[in-house]
Amino acid sequence: MYQIDKERCLGCGGCTITCPKGISIGPDNKAQIIDEEELIKAGGDNVCPYGAIVLEEEEEMEEEASY
Repeated sequence: MYQIDKERCLGCGGCTITCPKGISIGPDNKAQIIDEEELIKAGGDNVCPYGAIVLEEEEEMEEEASY
């Protein structure tokens, strides 16, 4: 499952251009996933040039490595 890393997200909207059916900009001016299947079709975590789209498992491993 993909998630948005809110600390990495700049709110630039680039992801919404690449994947308009899968991602939108939320009220916090950060990306939010609205359709994960569309996101996967568009390229998954490669949709964000800043690395703000991450797989949940990937994020958990990074957190564990920081301990």
